[in-house]
Parts: sequence; C-alpha cells; structure tokens
Amino acid sequence: SINIPDGVTEIGEGAFSSCESLTSTNIPAGVDSIGIKAFYNCSSLNEINCLATVPPVCGTDCFYGVDKENCTLNVPVGTEDAYKAAKGWKEFMYEDYFTVDGIRYAVISSENQTAAVVSKGEKYSGDITILSSVGHNGNTYKVTSMEDRLFYQCSDLSSIRLSENITAIEDEAFYQCSNLKSVYIPNNVTEIGERAFYWCSKLTSIDIPDGVTSIGSSAFSGCSSLTSATLGNGLKTIAPSTFYGCSSLTSINIPDGVTEIGGAAFSSCGRLTTIDIPDEVTSIGNSAFSSCESLTSIDIPDGVTSIGDWAFSSCYGLTSIDIPDGVTSIGDWAFSGCSSLNEIYCAATVPPICDSWCFLGVDTKACTLNVPEGSADDYRVADEWKDFYNIVETDFSGTEEIAADAAADVKVYAAAGRIVVENTAAGMPIAVYSADGVQIYGGTVSDTRTEIPAPAGKLYIVKCGTRVFKTVM
Repeated sequence: SINIPDGVTEIGEGAFSSCESLTSTNIPAGVDSIGIKAFYNCSSLNEINCLATVPPVCGTDCFYGVDKENCTLNVPVGTEDAYKAAKGWKEFMYEDYFTVDGIRYAVISSENQTAAVVSKGEKYSGDITILSSVGHNGNTYKVTSMEDRLFYQCSDLSSIRLSENITAIEDEAFYQCSNLKSVYIPNNVTEIGERAFYWCSKLTSIDIPDGVTSIGSSAFSGCSSLTSATLGNGLKTIAPSTFYGCSSLTSINIPDGVTEIGGAAFSSCGRLTTIDIPDEVTSIGNSAFSSCESLTSIDIPDGVTSIGDWAFSSCYGLTSIDIPDGVTSIGDWAFSGCSSLNEIYCAATVPPICDSWCFLGVDTKACTLNVPEGSADDYRVADEWKDFYNIVETDFSGTEEIAADAAADVKVYAAAGRIVVENTAAGMPIAVYSADGVQIYGGTVSDTRTEIPAPAGKLYIVKCGTRVFKTVM
C-alpha cells in the first residue's frame, strides 16, 4: 500500500508501474495529473481512494492492467458524474458487466441506459459487430463508448463494425491488429485516439466521417497496405505521424478546413504521387513529407510561413516546387536528397532564411530557381540560395492571375496518342512528367487547346500553372 502526501500535485510517468503486490493507494486532493503508465500492471490493486474533487488528468495506460471490474474507486461525494466521464477513470465507475454474443459489455449508467464495450480477458477474433443497443436483465442499453485498448494486439481480428452510437475510438483501440482488413466508423464518431490503428498492416482503406474533428498522433502509422484514405470535412489538423509508413498509400484528400500538417504526418508514404495541400494550411511540420519517393510536384499554399526541418527530404521524384511569398523560413535539410528537382518557383521577394543543408543533394547547377523581379541579386548572396547557378527573375503576379482565371476550367485527358489540355489561358506554363519524375515536355500555352504527343501505356503527371493532373495514355 502507499499513502501519497497531501502536498503532492503530480504523479510521474511509471511511478508505481508493475508494483504487482500493491493492493491500495490514497491519492490526495491536490493531485491534478497522473503520468503515463503510473499504475501500469498493478494487477493486485483492489481499492483506490482519490480525494480530488476534479478528476486528475490521466496519461495513456495510467491504470492499464488493473482489474477495474473488481477494483473499488472511492471519490468525493458529488463527483461521481465527473469521474464517470473522465478519461482513465470512467472504467472504474461501471455498474455491471455482462456478455452478449461473445462481446463483453459494462453498464455505464442505469439511469441513462448506456453501456460500453470492454475487454473480455482474452483476445477478440474474427468478424465483429458491435451492436448499437444490447439487452441485459430486462433492460436495453445503448452502446455509446469503448474501452481504451479494447482490441489491443487482437491479431486474429479480421473486420469490425462499430455501434452507431459510439462517439470516440479510444487510444490504441486497434493497436497492432495485424489481420484487420476492414473497419466501419459510424457517423457519430467525433474523435479517433492516438495510435488507434497503429500497425494494422492488412487494412487497405479507411473512410473518416465528416463529424470527426480530431485524429490522434500515429493513428494509422505503419498501415503498410493502406492504399486510400478519405478524411472528413470536420478535420482541422493532421496530427504528427498520422500516416507515417503507409507505404502503399497512393492518394489522399486533405479537407479544406485543415490548417496544420504535423511532423512526419505523411513521412515514408513511398507511393504517394500527388497531394493537394488546402489553402487554409499555415504550417508544414518537420519531416511532414520526407521519403515520399514518388511525389513529383508540390504546391505550398499562400498562407504557409514556415517549412519544417526535413519536410520534403529524400523525395527523390520531386521535380518542381512552388514556394509562396509568405514563407520566411525553411528548416534544416528541408529539401535534402531531392535529386530530381529541376525547377523551384520562390515567390518571396526577401529570400526565406534557410537552415543548414536545406538543398543538400539538389543539383544546383541544373535546377532553375525562379524568383520575383528585382530580387535575383538578393538570392545570389543569401545562404543556401546562392548555391544555385541559374537564378531567373519571373513575373509571379502575371502567372498567378492566369492560373486563377483558368483554374476552375482546365481539363486534361488522353486521346489518340496525345495528352490533351483544354480551357487554358494564353501564357500558362505546361510541363509533363513521366511517373518516375522525368520531364518529357515543357512549354507555354498559346491557345485554349494544347496537344502533346506521348507514348501509350504510361502514367503521366501534367502541371498546368499551379495545378497538377494525372492521366494514363
């Protein structure tokens, strides 16, 4: 047993982890946070007296391995509802446990007739459907939540359909479910926790409903079979490492409302060929697109002011990049290893501050750097920029106006051995690249229709002004 002194306000990470003989503990009123794995695997714990009137914030796996079904949690009078709703504590407050069709449930509230899905002691397997409501002792309960780590390392789980009443997929809910191939996320879900589908290596696609406003870090990291992901319009941030290591991901939509792309969010997505970054994005984090080897071009939105360290490092197929005029800083190694880069359009009149080795591995003799009129001399003396041999002054205002006028109507398609580009304005630049990043055509539009001969049976990337299209001949 342990009595924690009244003056304590915080219990650190792993503080009592694996104290397997610990049967009781008192947590004083002043404690406001309990760290990750603080009571991890305290398997004999059968009583907790928590005197805090506001439930302390619990870190991930704070009480993992504690038998919550048989451990009594004593809390101050009048605070039960707060503990019933608090992450890390609510599982202690369940009223009754029961099983329906092999699925373990617990009554959250008899008054509200709600229940949660909980672990059944052994691993779930096969095709699982979590019912929206279940019957027990003559009552019907809505299934509204699920336990943290509910399907943790259930390696024989093949598919899951969640209750329509569930609003959150908790942290590590499907962590390393290595044979999970399909999952249905209902429209009522608003939150997906950290590492929720971490290393689900057989998962091939995912549809996130519009109601989801938060996806935790590393939620789909290591999903190596994931080829497509549809993100709902409610999302505002792509968290760090969300799709890290999704090596089969070829396409993804980023909703217009997203304002931030976190560190390593799409790192090591080796088959991702194109990506549209919404105009609302203001920050691109460290290593956000590093090692996206098939990415051929990227347009950075006007609202972005900084590009993080390693942001596009080792994007070997990247041939062109547009950097808007609002960018003031580019991080260490941001474009290092981008050996195919042959065109940079940097609209900033003042050269962005570049940290060390920003363009290491870029052929600065062959890559053309396009800069605003009257700013070439400044770029020729600025650190990192001065290494480029071919610095060309460009009228960015004209290019942007042409692109804006034609953006809504441009069409690109293949016909009779030619790539056809229609509805373009005179003066718009066009470039065509093979799937491996080799430029096969470059020019400027002189008419509303342009035809470009190209060999059949191949995928092509066509850049018209600031827009990028894919077509197969």
